[in-house]
Amino acid sequence: MPRLTIEELRKKREAARAAQRLPAGAKAGRIWVHMGTCGVAAGARNVLAAVRDELKQRGITDIQVVTTGCAGFCSREPMMTVEMRELPSVIYGDLNPEKARRIVTEHVAGGNIVVESAIGAGSNGASEKSAAENLASASPPAAPKVPRISDLPFFSKQQLVVLRNKAAIDPEKFEDYLARDGYAALEKVLSGMTPEAVIEEVTRSGLRGRGGAGFPTGVKWKICRGEKRTPKYIIGNCDEGDPGAYMDRSLLESDPHSVIEGITIAAYAIGASRGFVYVRSEYP
Repeated sequence: MPRLTIEELRKKREAARAAQRLPAGAKAGRIWVHMGTCGVAAGARNVLAAVRDELKQRGITDIQVVTTGCAGFCSREPMMTVEMRELPSVIYGDLNPEKARRIVTEHVAGGNIVVESAIGAGSNGASEKSAAENLASASPPAAPKVPRISDLPFFSKQQLVVLRNKAAIDPEKFEDYLARDGYAALEKVLSGMTPEAVIEEVTRSGLRGRGGAGFPTGVKWKICRGEKRTPKYIIGNCDEGDPGAYMDRSLLESDPHSVIEGITIAAYAIGASRGFVYVRSEYP
């Protein structure tokens, strides 16, 4: 991609937001197939192939099929989200190709949400064990017999910050990230903030490293800024050596541009000329 001015970036963001809107047709919509490592391991590629084939067989051309990252409920993979213009957005779990074809037939083509039983049902005290046997859940406005995702026991207390874009963008599309205010922070930084001002704002935010030490990020950046020797380099450390830790992997798969944006801001703040992302070799 060629270098962009700030004004060009703003224009691209507005164009990306416009492209995210569903077309005017009553049957217009999107099917998001979740393709994080957890989904792929559970068979998401076969689900994706079945969705595309069923749409083709039925001659449905106004449905976009989008691959996205993990939805945050790995035990329910494979999963997909169906977003139709005149129906609630519904997330389906525990899929296989046959179930995926049925959802295309009944939900996408027929307008009927597949409600064998709804995930969670937190309002009536259903346990997570019983929730794991269910199929669909919907985001507002809720459909009959399908609870809101925000009401599900698994999701109800979550406040997404780092993973705010999970399962909401195609991670390989720059424009999808732009449409959700991507690179707006970098735009703010490069529109008049000095490196020292950036470091001060990060310091006041209280942001800390997510490792065991919880070292203040602003202090770390200030130390690096004060180093006079050049060149300077910045490294995004995604080693994730702790046993059973998959936070970095999930972020990199679901929202890689947020990592790039953060590294770029940090590089500006400390005066680094180049940046690298270190990823474990077993993370494809």
